[in-house]
Amino acid sequence: LWHVHGKGPYALAPQAQPAQPSPARSTGPAGPAAGKLALLTPTQQVVTTLISLLPAATYHVFLDNLFASIRLFRTLRNQQVGASGTCRKDSGIDEILVAEKETEGRGIPWGEVHCIPTLDGEVNQFTWKDNALVLFLSTVFQDGQE
Repeated sequence: LWHVHGKGPYALAPQAQPAQPSPARSTGPAGPAAGKLALLTPTQQVVTTLISLLPAATYHVFLDNLFASIRLFRTLRNQQVGASGTCRKDSGIDEILVAEKETEGRGIPWGEVHCIPTLDGEVNQFTWKDNALVLFLSTVFQDGQE
């Protein structure tokens, strides 16, 4: 990850152990955020570690399908970080959307979008028909927004 600061770009490198959530993003003393961090895969913990190195601010991160999952997106939302990105069939996305992906959206017109919120309403799950069917997750939306 490169960030332009002062005289030029430099690398932000995570440490070998997971970083503690910053106070601005924590949900409590050791809090639920610490417990949820333990449930993430090492690959997903790279995302939370890199975000914890950033100055306190409002962020919306965009991830590809290597990192994106319902569990990670809920964790980021609980840390007040917005997230959007493509995902894989095994990311925890709704079974209806997985079934659409398995047929590559046969019968779905190009450009059509299907959306199903998670039961807790924290993450919106999408399919979008392009040349192939794309699975997508986002925590950045307004209630009732179509």
